[in-house]
Amino acid sequence: MIAEVEKIAAELAVVNSMIYLDGAEYTGPSPGVRIEWRPNVAVRYLTVVRDECVYVVDIIA
Repeated sequence: MIAEVEKIAAELAVVNSMIYLDGAEYTGPSPGVRIEWRPNVAVRYLTVVRDECVYVVDIIA
């Protein structure tokens, strides 16, 4: 399951980098905590746009 969560986190980082192109220059609202649902696991994550990071907050198996 660790490998699957790492894969999801990597995919989320890529997607968020394409959505928030400004990165550190971003001045809009924070997207907040969101959930990515997959067949075997769900991942709650927080995108910190200005830090250009995606933090996995919780794993729901």
